[in-house]
Amino acid sequence: LLILYGANDAIRGVDPQDTANSLRAIVQMAKNNKTIPVLATTPQMTKTHEAHNSKVLRLNPLIREVASSEGIALVDLEAEFGTSDDMTIFDGLHPSDLGNQTIAFAFSEAVQ
Repeated sequence: LLILYGANDAIRGVDPQDTANSLRAIVQMAKNNKTIPVLATTPQMTKTHEAHNSKVLRLNPLIREVASSEGIALVDLEAEFGTSDDMTIFDGLHPSDLGNQTIAFAFSEAVQ
């Protein structure tokens, strides 16, 4: 189960700890279903969504902690995307073709 979760929560003002708790619940449900979960950090937002980065930057360490404590793979999309405008479309949130390719390759490496 490839899990990329948190951007919408950041935009909506959900507390990062609540998002991390939701992620932990998703991971537990996957494990209980004998499904292998793989978590990803949330890429930083650019352009018109850049104002939400403070929440993303607070969330990502919590995502890393969930992955570590649950003993599951982590794809660090924050590092993969960096702050490049090329990775998202005009809104600075949704991945561009290059961003989608980066996500696909990063998850592919994590599950091999």
